Amino acid sequence: MAHSTIIDSGVSSGRSNIFPLVLNGIDYGSTPVTARTYTVLALARPQDTVEQVLCGLGRQGGAVQHVVHADRHLPLGATIDDLCLSRYASLLVTPYPEAWCLVYKIAMAATRFHHQSLLWPEQPLGAPRVSPEQLSWDTVRLVHEFLDKAAACLPGRMVGEFLDVFVRSGLARLLVRLYLLSTWPVHHYRAKAAMECFLDSSAIVRMPLHVKAWTAPLCLSFCQAMVSDYPGNNGREDPLYKDIRGRLAVVIALHGQLLPKEWVINHLTPFAVETANEVIANYNAGFLPETDALLEFKKFFSALCREMAHVWQQADNLSLLPSRHRQPQPLQQTIVLTLTAIELLMLVDQLLSRLPPLPPSEHMVNTLWVLLATVDSWTDVRSDHILLAGLRETIRARAARLNALVLGTGAARSRQEDVVRLSPRLKRVLWFDARRHLAAAMLPMPLSGSDSEHLPQPFELLVDRTRLLENSFVCVSRASRHELLNCKLTVRFLHEEASHSQAGVTREWLVLVCRALFDPQLTLFCPCPHNRRRFFLNEASAANHRLNLQYLNFAGRIIGLALMYNVQVGVLFDRTLFVQLAMDDITEDPLLALDDIADADPLLHASCRQILEMEPVVVGSGVLGLTPTRQVSPGGRNVAVNSLNRRHFVDQLITNIFVNSTKEQLVSFAEGFSSMLVDPGMRGAFFRTLYLEDLDKMLGGSVGAIDVEEWKGNVEYRGYNEEDEQIKWFWEAVESMTAEEQRRLLFFWTSVEYLPLDGFRGLGFGLIISRALDETSDHLPSSSTCLNLLNLPSYTSFAMTLSRLKIIAQEHV
Repeated sequence: MAHSTIIDSGVSSGRSNIFPLVLNGIDYGSTPVTARTYTVLALARPQDTVEQVLCGLGRQGGAVQHVVHADRHLPLGATIDDLCLSRYASLLVTPYPEAWCLVYKIAMAATRFHHQSLLWPEQPLGAPRVSPEQLSWDTVRLVHEFLDKAAACLPGRMVGEFLDVFVRSGLARLLVRLYLLSTWPVHHYRAKAAMECFLDSSAIVRMPLHVKAWTAPLCLSFCQAMVSDYPGNNGREDPLYKDIRGRLAVVIALHGQLLPKEWVINHLTPFAVETANEVIANYNAGFLPETDALLEFKKFFSALCREMAHVWQQADNLSLLPSRHRQPQPLQQTIVLTLTAIELLMLVDQLLSRLPPLPPSEHMVNTLWVLLATVDSWTDVRSDHILLAGLRETIRARAARLNALVLGTGAARSRQEDVVRLSPRLKRVLWFDARRHLAAAMLPMPLSGSDSEHLPQPFELLVDRTRLLENSFVCVSRASRHELLNCKLTVRFLHEEASHSQAGVTREWLVLVCRALFDPQLTLFCPCPHNRRRFFLNEASAANHRLNLQYLNFAGRIIGLALMYNVQVGVLFDRTLFVQLAMDDITEDPLLALDDIADADPLLHASCRQILEMEPVVVGSGVLGLTPTRQVSPGGRNVAVNSLNRRHFVDQLITNIFVNSTKEQLVSFAEGFSSMLVDPGMRGAFFRTLYLEDLDKMLGGSVGAIDVEEWKGNVEYRGYNEEDEQIKWFWEAVESMTAEEQRRLLFFWTSVEYLPLDGFRGLGFGLIISRALDETSDHLPSSSTCLNLLNLPSYTSFAMTLSRLKIIAQEHV
């Protein structure tokens, strides 16, 4: 917005020697993009100084003002006569004289004519060929100088005001018009080179963070001018337009939060709609959307969602205030973006219907995730019932295709922010394999020996079985995150020989360490009364506080390693622990539901439920004698429980017992587990992606009886064949064992106690029974867990075979 006025310098009252000057300036408000221009007709005398003219403006507050004429920075002490200014000369009043002088020089460099012999490609025959780079050198140098001067400005607001000169001077539009001028190629190349300076990564990288954000209005000006001035309205198809739009998208994605929210919403909505239409048009033409358009759309729409959410939240908070205090709501932009989201949801449905049963292409996978995340994120901004209903119906109807999409998504893509955010919202329709796939992507991929020449040095642990827990704690706690995640983990037990394959020993070590860590006598964890394999944090671990916190951190690392190496260690988490680990910020108090404590404390669960379900008259009568034995809230010991506060009492009691009393222990355990993830910040997302039952399967393995027939099918024989009596007696003995004895035998043989959910197929290796040549029938079987090999002596009867295997199946053998 601009306004005009007339002033008198006030130096003299005479009117016979008046010298009129046109002063143009800018009043910068809170941000450069909301500035207002003004024009003043100053009535001065030739002997008046520039400073006296400025004083007549009455704008001395704020930044120091200077005056610029063309490319000259006028000295404040010089008189109008000394400067040889013409009547009605147009002067610029600005705190940034260097910016205006450079803008003028850039315009002159871009528009001046060279001698005909320098024109390219119209050169005389035999003249040396002049490249566009040579013709544009002066212009490019001046633009880089302009950017360097902007980078020297502090703070960020001054940077924006300095760069704003480039736009307000009309130089951005002038360069676009020169670029479109086909009559003079030299002008075209100079203008193109000048605009490409804002695409030059080397120039942009040199800028501090506070400078990069304010290049967005410049890119916007270039794009708007190309759309409005391009012949035939084809500006959006020009490659330079798309390059500049791409730069605008990058700047907005990385630094858009530094720009005013209203500016982002008003100016980026057309670009989000434009790129969305390109994505849809490509699909309608029979092609998948182009990668560049898809990425630009994602960046524009994400920035709009961020700013829109803030503006609407602010508007909702102020909705109860009088209308004069309310903020304007971006209704038009909201309607446009909602309609765009609905069109994109229709495209998602069509793409899912075309998803092939075979692994989809990487481009198809990326397109679907971007579009799904876009629609979902917009429902968080404005809960449009049509869009929400459509999204839910698409997810329900295309559940099988969504599972195929998840299973076809690579680990690196699964860890990107949009997939991580969507995963918990989709898990209701995802199969266990799909949920496990998403969670496993957040864990590092264990290194194998298939490419040993290029592997880093293995991380080796030497552990004494007699001091298993202490040795392991010291080794793992001292290890760096890089050693545990990026080096192949190998474990050796002291005084024991191991094969070149260490996988079996590593499995055994993980299982044994978990047994020791979750042993109730260590007081770190408590087992649930009705399931001794399910654990929650022990309030008593506050004793020996510092050491126990270190052991809990170690326990978190061990659980992460077990999941990373797909080892079923037989440990299950209680829901109270699982729910808290699923929070992004575990220092906040989660609201545990009453049913969450059912396994950890069945008696407390039943008592609290009884309190909540009994008649209000009974609760308030005091006949039950409800006297709290612990203070669940400040001053709560003296507050009687009644029908009005019983829900609060139960909630506070649960929080006090299962949250507040173990908060430090939880933080230590969570930090240890987080350090085993590719990105430690994904810990909450990891647990939210899974159900508790999923984690049970991944950590605890199968708890049912072992299928002996499947077991037989995964065994090969050395020195025996399956028709030998010793082998028949062996399997007959195995079938007669209890499920617990079978697991112990399997652990002795392979270091696997609990099979994966898919049985022996999930182990990834076969088992071997070998004839023990040097051992008599009095010997017990021996094993090599490195090779998953059982050395079976040649027993002479079934009874002897059974008795020897029973001894093996005894615990602590």
